[in-house]
Amino acid sequence: MEWFAGSQPSNAMMHLQKEVAREKKKRYIFRNTESRRFTRLMRMCADKLGTESALEFFGRLGRDTGPKEFNALIRVCLEKARACGDIDSAVEHIFRACRLFEMMKYRGFQIEEDSYGPFLLYLVDVELLEEFEMFSAFFRDANPRSCSRIPYYEMLLLIRAQDEESIRELCRSVEDCSEEADYCIAESYMLAFAESNRKMDFVTFLELLDPTKVLGSKYISSIFKYMGRLKLENHAEKFLQKMTSKEYSDVKVSSLIFDYAANIPSIEAEDVISSFNKWQEKFKVAPSVGVYDRIISFCCSSSKISLALDVAECLCKSNPSVPIELLNPIINVCEQGYELHMARPLYNLMSLYKLKLKPETFRSMISLCVKMKDFEGAYTILTDAEESGETSTVSLYNVIMAGYFREEKSQWSTNGHVANADCWSKTRL
Repeated sequence: MEWFAGSQPSNAMMHLQKEVAREKKKRYIFRNTESRRFTRLMRMCADKLGTESALEFFGRLGRDTGPKEFNALIRVCLEKARACGDIDSAVEHIFRACRLFEMMKYRGFQIEEDSYGPFLLYLVDVELLEEFEMFSAFFRDANPRSCSRIPYYEMLLLIRAQDEESIRELCRSVEDCSEEADYCIAESYMLAFAESNRKMDFVTFLELLDPTKVLGSKYISSIFKYMGRLKLENHAEKFLQKMTSKEYSDVKVSSLIFDYAANIPSIEAEDVISSFNKWQEKFKVAPSVGVYDRIISFCCSSSKISLALDVAECLCKSNPSVPIELLNPIINVCEQGYELHMARPLYNLMSLYKLKLKPETFRSMISLCVKMKDFEGAYTILTDAEESGETSTVSLYNVIMAGYFREEKSQWSTNGHVANADCWSKTRL
């Protein structure tokens, strides 16, 4: 009797599951694309009509305006303010941004840092102290949770204005840090010092704050990036030592190690990997797939494609279930035309470790072969795609044929021009 044995799903059921998943993906892509398109349209209307007129126009269309759309309009105001030659000309755009914040509050939207952050940064850049105080009070009132984050922008402003007396006064106000609110404010000051490259002030707060709280901070990734940028190796090492002794996950520790190594100034990709490996071995942590993904992306952005491929191969050797998406940064760089010659070793890696390719991966690899005029290689990949049964090969075949005919036409055109040139030279003789 096999009634209780795990039954295998029928082909019809598997097909239905794939169709449902595909339909969900389509709806997700549509929603995101539609939202981005609407935001872009609203920005264009704001540019032509003005922010309030744009809001009124879309309101009449029955389209709800949410925080994302308000943020887009606020960015338009800030871009126009920055483009002004003087503050007097920018005041009009600052006022329009203020009106948008008031409308957000009136409609019951929470004014988060995504909204007020860019606005306060603009006020910092142009050193508008009085306006900064006024708007800071407004944001604190609209969103009490911002009370611990706005001090970050406040410290940036004082640093920009070189008001050392006020800076020291603020620092003394949080020396105790016994209250949770004081700790959060002190953390904001510390991050502002790091952002402004004030190394000694950053270190002072780093040593003042409770290490356990620092490690639990939502800004811990930024803190390690700053330690890398300011070359604070000893401090980074102490924090990592505490993390490994308190049994933090390898995923988090390895991610922070990369945050530090990748942000050391003027460092080559090879040295980043060397530093990462050194600390990984020292603290006996296994790098996660996510960290490998970041390392590969870093190598690609540094135009070290061969190195990225070596990193990918190391992961494939140690992890048999590597997701194909990990190689997308390498594929993207190859598609941009800079490293076409890496397409063959890339596909060899996929084949050697039997990675499960998706339809878009097959298509990209075939397109790369066609660009290289390697039609034999393209047909080999087409055969592999057919054998995988994961995708329809008709569209892939069309990619090959389109490339082949383009090449034939190009050669015919070149040969024709050469023949005409020969005839013309003989006629003249």
